[in-house]
Amino acid sequence: LNNINNKFNGSGNTTELGANTIQINGTLNTAKGFNNNCLISGSNNEIASGVNNATVLGSNGEALIDGEFVIGSGDGIGQTSTFFLNGTTTDATLTKLFVNGNTAVTTIERNTDSVYYYTIDVHAYRTGGASGSGSVDDRSFWTIRGMVKGTVFNETLTANAALGTVVGWTASTKYLVVSGVDEMYLTVTGVAAMNITWTATVNFYEMKGL
Repeated sequence: LNNINNKFNGSGNTTELGANTIQINGTLNTAKGFNNNCLISGSNNEIASGVNNATVLGSNGEALIDGEFVIGSGDGIGQTSTFFLNGTTTDATLTKLFVNGNTAVTTIERNTDSVYYYTIDVHAYRTGGASGSGSVDDRSFWTIRGMVKGTVFNETLTANAALGTVVGWTASTKYLVVSGVDEMYLTVTGVAAMNITWTATVNFYEMKGL
């Protein structure tokens, strides 16, 4: 049964078990269940099970990540999407950033039979810490550009701007195979005794089913 908070304007639209506060405008769109606060406009779009706060526009788009904004290409071959990551470091440990502020999620979900081209803008800002090297307000901005299919990837990290002491600060994507499933993360590394806040804006272009 559809939750009374779900609103449809069009035919052939479906919200599966656990979908709540879903707005759909168009035809043949699907929220796969256990979704909250999502918007779909267009046709033949889908929001994966368990994904919240996502928006899908156009045709044949698919949201796999909380808070993802997707535009389907219409031909079912490609789509673009944007989402955000954040986290903090207090030492030099490799740290995974969280997806859209959800501290239970660090995995960047993908279709493993697709090719992804991506640009990730990474921002880091020091808020405190006892280290005598540098000071509060030190900051840096990088861009990662890359492409990936499965676990085969190529990427470059470009330093765009920096202020203060940021030696040792860095970021990169990582790929792990967990229980046979390929998983992607954005990882960052800070410096001992420095409190650093990290945010990132991720832009994906996906070529599907290749």
